[in-house]
Amino acid sequence: VKGLSIGSPYRLRPVVGVKLPINASFTPLIYMHNPHPEPMQ
Repeated sequence: VKGLSIGSPYRLRPVVGVKLPINASFTPLIYMHNPHPEPMQ
């Protein structure tokens, strides 16, 4: 699988280099930066 990415104001990072067996679950923690004064929902 290949893809492209662009910069994100939310400072999200791509998930790369992960090798999983077939039918495995993957639930990484996602950290987001809020660049806006209002809280996200």
